[in-house]
Amino acid sequence: MESLPMTRTPSSPTGMYYLLRGVISVSISSSIGNKELSVFFSQGDWLFPQHYAKTRHICLIACEIEETQFLYFSFSDLKKIAMLEPDFYLFLFNISGKTNDIISQALNNLIYAKEFRLAYALLDLHYRVNKNASSQSLDNTIYISQYQLSFISNLSRPKLNVELKCLEKQGVLQIGRGRIMINDVDYFENIIKQEILLFRHPKSL
Repeated sequence: MESLPMTRTPSSPTGMYYLLRGVISVSISSSIGNKELSVFFSQGDWLFPQHYAKTRHICLIACEIEETQFLYFSFSDLKKIAMLEPDFYLFLFNISGKTNDIISQALNNLIYAKEFRLAYALLDLHYRVNKNASSQSLDNTIYISQYQLSFISNLSRPKLNVELKCLEKQGVLQIGRGRIMINDVDYFENIIKQEILLFRHPKSL
């Protein structure tokens, strides 16, 4: 993730990144109860399109969940394209909306209980990992450390460990070293159905 300068020191994005493959988690500080705002991005997502018109200094923590590959487009080059092709702004509007929905839903999740936040994080990663898989080839194993999952679900490591052990006893998941196997996707779907998803469902990739 060293290709993202904001992971080393607070700085302004100089362009947009398109994720060709892989999954990353991105965490930044939020103003809600001093909590971290954490989201997943995966193949087909754009990072920083909302900074095209006005950039600001940010600092983030990015963790590679699956090996990633990016395409980088500098804002200066994109502005040249926009001058030649006005429809570029419609494209920018659409991808900014998708990115903002991911971030806004993460903010919305912070107000819900730990059970919801964990269920949403597990489902989000599950659907992202299986984005291009057929129903016959779904992989219910997600490779993520408890350290990474604690960031995404906004739970302390001890609280996360208690929750995972409880879920394992119920048989809805299995815990392994650096991985979690989801045995019952519907169980977690039912948890998130109990709250209002204002911006996006984990399946909406």
